[in-house]
Amino acid sequence: MNYNNLIAIPLCIVEQGGNAFYFGKMKASDLISIFTVHPATYDALKTAGLNADAEAIELRFNQRITDLETGVMSSDSGQQRRLNLERKKEIANYLNDSKNFAIFPNAIIATCDLYSDLGESLDDFKQLVQKPETIGAYLDKTETVGENFLHTHTLYITKKTASLIIIDGQHRIEGIAASNINKENFEVLVTFILGVDRASIAKYFYTVNYYQKPVNKSLLYHLMGEFGTDLQEISYLHEIVIALNELDLSPFHNRIKMLGTKDRSVVLEDRAKMNLSQAFLIDYMKYMIIWNSAKKNQNRMPKLLPIFYWYYKNSDHVYILRFILRFFTAAQEAFPEIKNPESPFGKTLGIGAMLYFMSDFFVKLAYTRNLFDNPKHLDDIRSKELVPLLKGIEQVKSDDFPSSGAAGVGRLHKKFVELCVWLHEDNAQIPFEDMKFKFLQWVNMALKSG
Repeated sequence: MNYNNLIAIPLCIVEQGGNAFYFGKMKASDLISIFTVHPATYDALKTAGLNADAEAIELRFNQRITDLETGVMSSDSGQQRRLNLERKKEIANYLNDSKNFAIFPNAIIATCDLYSDLGESLDDFKQLVQKPETIGAYLDKTETVGENFLHTHTLYITKKTASLIIIDGQHRIEGIAASNINKENFEVLVTFILGVDRASIAKYFYTVNYYQKPVNKSLLYHLMGEFGTDLQEISYLHEIVIALNELDLSPFHNRIKMLGTKDRSVVLEDRAKMNLSQAFLIDYMKYMIIWNSAKKNQNRMPKLLPIFYWYYKNSDHVYILRFILRFFTAAQEAFPEIKNPESPFGKTLGIGAMLYFMSDFFVKLAYTRNLFDNPKHLDDIRSKELVPLLKGIEQVKSDDFPSSGAAGVGRLHKKFVELCVWLHEDNAQIPFEDMKFKFLQWVNMALKSG
């Protein structure tokens, strides 16, 4: 039923543990005409023009962080996997074969942007949809009779392309669209998750798909980063990793698999360099910005200290990006093997151990440069000043570290700490372990101050 460019869908609400979702049915023809999936993509080429301009990328990084802080969502990415053409064809053939009892009793899962969440009235929304740029929906509560009456709400959704975002069921819809069945007479069950931020929907997408076909963690982190409406740790680190991958001067330039897989459009020589996943980097770096009461009350010293917590909480985000760039630029000069993608030290073994080592290195830097009183002085330290401080780590030999797992990363990290001369210099007055405790005291003060 249409109401001036609207499709009206009767819905029933389902409540589970304080949360709610809705279900109803749609004509396949309507569903096909308005759905979108926006496959999650990472196109480094579209920003290739920025690669030679570090200042431009830094400005872009700051803008994206500001967007996250103010709740601006990305509009050009989505949470579905890329379309599997073979799967689409299988479903179409299944529907076309008259011998089959062809039904889909399981529901498509979808979401849409609600104007009702913005305080608009239904009448206002019906006026608004006359404008060609208006895409979205309005959820209206329906007067019901009795507890078991199924029609509790009506969803009015614009009959325009991209009004409905598919969370799960892309291949079924594409298969139905490609089939020869009468779409006007074919109804599809749809479960609607409404009024939920996109970061939560991305997490749900990961959960609902995990047991069907695992979705890699890099894709999950990409989605949480793109859809985070608050400045969450993953959203923020997602931006850090994008900048590390795009900056021409970055030691990680074009080495990161942003969605966890190598882009097949990239030439073979460049694909070989992509040996670090976004998930790997975020999994290490998140503990450098997270410090809460639970971690504070642990009785052991963490391997990765919250070295960037103060900068993260005080919105000095670019300081973190710059220091990571400067530290790894210096590390590449002091220990060239970490920039060789064919060396085990240029892969997760070496980069993981170096990230652990960066945590220790930062603590000594904070103590010797008095960052406790003047944390912003971190931005005055350049990579050329760090190179001589890394003296000693060049003695590490790859033959001594055949393992690339967590045990290998841990052993290599200990070796870096043992061999770095500067890390142990001038420690007579205060041993290095005591420096760590002093650092954590400073972080705890930052936690108390908000």
